[in-house]
Amino acid sequence: MTRIRTRLLVILLATLPILGACKSSDDDPAPTTTVRFKNESVSNRTYDVIWDGSRIVSLDAGRESQAYTTSPGQHTLLFRFSNDGTPACSESTPNLAAGARRIYTCRR
Repeated sequence: MTRIRTRLLVILLATLPILGACKSSDDDPAPTTTVRFKNESVSNRTYDVIWDGSRIVSLDAGRESQAYTTSPGQHTLLFRFSNDGTPACSESTPNLAAGARRIYTCRR
């Protein structure tokens, strides 16, 4: 009986490092992407950046935003002039892969 217990203990101790290295998918963080925005205005105007329908930042000409973390997948992006709300560049629909890092610019 003692030999059986000893063997079971050895087997258990040998498998612990393997079991400890496994992670449930519930432990993994959700995949994300990182986006930045840059105002390359030739008219020296300020832009509002509209991401998925919400204004997230206003950028003076020549400025770049901080990095924003967002989910992968399709999004909507619009640069518009801050003073009158008209589009500075056409609306786009970027589709981001997990782990992507992108900088979006507008030059109007």
